[in-house]
Amino acid sequence: MGKVNGKQGHPTNTDTFVYEVLLNTTFTGLELRLLFEGGREHYDARCRAAAHPGNGLVGGEIWGVLNQWTYYSDTLFVAESSETMFLRLLREFPEREVRMCLPFRKLDLFRKCVEMPRRYAAMEDRVEAEASVRLYARLGMALRVLNEETRRVNPERPPGE
Repeated sequence: MGKVNGKQGHPTNTDTFVYEVLLNTTFTGLELRLLFEGGREHYDARCRAAAHPGNGLVGGEIWGVLNQWTYYSDTLFVAESSETMFLRLLREFPEREVRMCLPFRKLDLFRKCVEMPRRYAAMEDRVEAEASVRLYARLGMALRVLNEETRRVNPERPPGE
């Protein structure tokens, strides 16, 4: 056993376990496209970074979800990570889903990417505008549920941690 606070294998009485709760959720191709486009056009640099394709190896969080969406689908695609290819696939397969386990921070970031009401009003396609509003509301509900579960499994967790 390793040393903890100078003692061999004995944690102090102040050491506790803290559990991170992940939400197992699903995104459709349409929702991923709305996340990607919302992040790419967002006023906040963090949201734009989330939708950034990166250098072929590392991209933003939304880009990673897009990669998983294509990897776990039975769609044949060109082995390149281009915005054009992703947007084409997302438009061709709007109902195809990807299931992921996401932490609070990533869900919160995704919600921020689709938060712009003016963008919804400017959308010509009312189906997409309504889907954006539903996605924003769904992510808000998911954050509340995730927060409640985190408090349940970490009852002694100090506020702000």
